[in-house]
Amino acid sequence: MGFFDAVSSAASGVWNKAKEVVHDVEVKVGIIPDTPPPAPPPGHSGASSFDPKPSAPPPKIDTAGAAKAGPVAYNLSDATQRKALIEASGQVNDVSRKAGNENDVCAGAALTNAVVMDCKSPADCARNADAIQHTADKMNAWRYLPPGVDPQKAKDAVQHLRAGSLTQEDAQYLQQVNYAIARSAQGTGNPGQTQGISSGSMYATVGMLRAEGAFTNSEPTFHEANLSNGSAHWTVSSGGFHANSYLEGGPAGKGAMNVGTPAGVKMSRGNPKGQAEIAVKNGAAPDVDMVWRGGTTNSANRVDMNPTDFKASDGADTVRVLRGVAGNLGSPETVDLQ
Repeated sequence: MGFFDAVSSAASGVWNKAKEVVHDVEVKVGIIPDTPPPAPPPGHSGASSFDPKPSAPPPKIDTAGAAKAGPVAYNLSDATQRKALIEASGQVNDVSRKAGNENDVCAGAALTNAVVMDCKSPADCARNADAIQHTADKMNAWRYLPPGVDPQKAKDAVQHLRAGSLTQEDAQYLQQVNYAIARSAQGTGNPGQTQGISSGSMYATVGMLRAEGAFTNSEPTFHEANLSNGSAHWTVSSGGFHANSYLEGGPAGKGAMNVGTPAGVKMSRGNPKGQAEIAVKNGAAPDVDMVWRGGTTNSANRVDMNPTDFKASDGADTVRVLRGVAGNLGSPETVDLQ
């Protein structure tokens, strides 16, 4: 079980969850030996941890049309080129196929799309690159890169982001880096294993990235919603646009960036597909808020955190912070869905 997979469990399970958090983080920072937990079942982004139904099988994706990496460098300071990069960089691509995680990497793709949408200037790009680099280093996330992913090209992609432009191949590798960060937060399975990212683990990942300086020029909302086959899928909305790395029923290898957030991904009374939302809110006291399905179709659970608590200077501080977040997830407030 990962750090935050038991978000919907009763408060009596919080302390056991906190123990798991401490154990997993201590493994990551080298305090205790690694003892890999058993492998989880497969899934697109993992069936929602808040959905009582059994895990649905991953979607059957036609990878024959997987996105090919091109040599064009997209200037991220240009809105038209940001949109073009997102639309050319679906999660089914050469890199994810080699990694074997084209069904599972949607969380990493959503995080990458959020970063691209935040990069409205060279300074924004550098800040987001630093956030990814620092978070990956602190969480020892590089070891979670799948065996088929070239680690040097993954690190080069972060450097190219810092310089303000990305090729399509860079975006594909950046998806893998962000996926590895989320995998390190989740902490389940062997490092090279592919698996979906739970809502609780995504919550921690967004908090850590925001603490290190990501998403300061935007307020992204990450959506976990079920596809037609019941598998969960991550997308992101930011600045009045919605970015999606997998077009169900559409061409493989393509993404989309459209005006407005589709009703099918929203947490609402009329949309049972919506499972969770994680929203970044900036200001004097930045906040990361998460809501997920409650006990009825009209209610949801809600927690929030100040992401600056995640700015840990070393592994021991990270253990302390994650212990607190685990407790926070065990005592949410109930809110009404609109």
